[in-house]
Amino acid sequence: MSQFDDLGTGTAAEPNNAATWGFVLSLVALLCGCMAPVSLIVSAKGMKREPNKGLALAGLIISLVALLVFVPMTGILVAIAVPGFLKARETAMRNACQENMVRIDGTIQQFILDEDFYNRDAAVGWLENNGGISVLVGEDMYLRVTPVCPLGGTYELQYGSGPPVDCTAPGHDYPMDDGHGTY
Repeated sequence: MSQFDDLGTGTAAEPNNAATWGFVLSLVALLCGCMAPVSLIVSAKGMKREPNKGLALAGLIISLVALLVFVPMTGILVAIAVPGFLKARETAMRNACQENMVRIDGTIQQFILDEDFYNRDAAVGWLENNGGISVLVGEDMYLRVTPVCPLGGTYELQYGSGPPVDCTAPGHDYPMDDGHGTY
């Protein structure tokens, strides 16, 4: 008995649930792309049953087309998004480093006021001779923890009219530096 034997009698062939669901999922997969692998499996199972083999085949074809559309679109979206995420991550790390440098500078300014140093160079010289920034770190000191550069750079105290603190990581400049040494 074929699926067309009862066409003129007014009764319909019993629907194949796997083929019907495969076809429905294939249409959904064509619209959103994410269901394509599931609809391929359901359509393939529907192909094994007789009554609606054409419907299962249509679902299988639509699923394959959905995969051919979905995979390249996903690749394009990833190619567009990943560089933006990487740049945002790099910017966030640079901003965190700059915030650390400003905090160290503020700490040195407070240290200069508290210890009656006459200028920054005198305070920086004293700090370098006595352990650097670590002298300012402690439970009852100016900083509770030692600031750490997210890229692993180290902070160095500077003399003169340039930036008060410098980071050894490339691209991590003191935030107010305009490239001409003015602050």
